[in-house]
Amino acid sequence: MIKNHDLLIAVSTVWVVVTAVLVMFMQAGFAFLEAGLTRMKNAGHIAGKNVLIFGLCSLVYWMVGFGLAFGDGGWFSGNAGFFPSVNEMVAVGQKPYDWFAEIPGAAG
Repeated sequence: MIKNHDLLIAVSTVWVVVTAVLVMFMQAGFAFLEAGLTRMKNAGHIAGKNVLIFGLCSLVYWMVGFGLAFGDGGWFSGNAGFFPSVNEMVAVGQKPYDWFAEIPGAAG
């Protein structure tokens, strides 16, 4: 039998993955928009620039954003977990958004 807490962890993890995919599609939309607004000879440059931006933003998220989103810390953001190791990133699936369990009636 699945406990409510385990179900909340699963739903939270799926939500993080869905929003990450939406951000990736949003980057593709920006590439289409920018390519449509430029001359044909510059479309390849625009596509390359968008891939570069996505790669740089992914690295910055790994360095800073992961610690803010999932690091141990205060009520608003984390203050630990910057430059996470593989073990720290894999452990996120075990307990993201622990504050969901603090909602009255949500604990199993």
